[in-house]
Amino acid sequence: MNPPHDIANAKDPDVRASLNALRRAAQLARKTAIQTNTSIVIILNSAVTSADLAGFL
Repeated sequence: MNPPHDIANAKDPDVRASLNALRRAAQLARKTAIQTNTSIVIILNSAVTSADLAGFL
């Protein structure tokens, strides 16, 4: 098995930029969940969990 590598050191610039893109998408998903009063599904401590963000508005 290959050891894990830091994505920031990837040769492909698209791969290096993907972590920031995922973070932006997650932030937008949280914002949308708050605006629409819906929950989001997250993985917390290896368990799938539903998070209600309505109180964060």
